[in-house]
Amino acid sequence: MPLKKVWWAKSSVKNIEIGDVEMDGTLAKGYMISYGEQSPLFSEFNKEATKWKLDLTSIFPMSFLRL
Repeated sequence: MPLKKVWWAKSSVKNIEIGDVEMDGTLAKGYMISYGEQSPLFSEFNKEATKWKLDLTSIFPMSFLRL
């Protein structure tokens, strides 16, 4: 189901990509790339059934940072 509300502006995340990913079973950690540079920040993902889902709580610490 698509999100009906936007929680942050597209402009604040348009230059962010997921870089190297570490996987361990049904858990994964994807490091953030901002403007082509890999950062120490990461997002966590959980595999539920056949789909990977972003763990929103993993991005809370970076909500106070500016990438």
